[in-house]
Amino acid sequence: MPMRRISLQSPAKKTKKIVIPEKVVLKIVTQYLEAKGILYIRHHPLRLTGKAGALIPVKGAKSSLGAPDILIFIEDKVIACECKASNGRLSENQIDWHNRFSRSMQENGICVIVRQLDDLVFLIDRILE
Repeated sequence: MPMRRISLQSPAKKTKKIVIPEKVVLKIVTQYLEAKGILYIRHHPLRLTGKAGALIPVKGAKSSLGAPDILIFIEDKVIACECKASNGRLSENQIDWHNRFSRSMQENGICVIVRQLDDLVFLIDRILE
C-alpha cells in the first residue's frame, strides 16, 4: 500500500490582519497601570457632542494640542504614552508635542507609542531594573 503524504500546512489563504482599536489599547494600558499601582494621569481632550453624536474638538490651550493620552510617573522618569491602534499614526500636533517634551525633559522624559501592552511593559521593566 503506497504511503500517503499529509500536509500539515493549511492551504494559502489571505488572512485579514486584526486591528486593535485605540480605545481598547487605552483601556488595557490603564487597567495594567491601576493593577500595578503606577501613578499616571489620563489626558482627556476637550470635546463636545454635536449633531448625530459626532465629537467636535474644542479649542483648548495650545500646549495641550497633541498631548499624549497618558503621562506615567515611575521613579524619576515621566513617560509620555500615546496609545494607537495597530494601524494608527501620530498627527503633526502629536509629533510636535513629543519633540517639545523630549527637549524640555531631556533624559528624564520618555516618549512611547503603545500599540499593544507588551510595548509598555517592556519599557517599565527596563526602568525598574
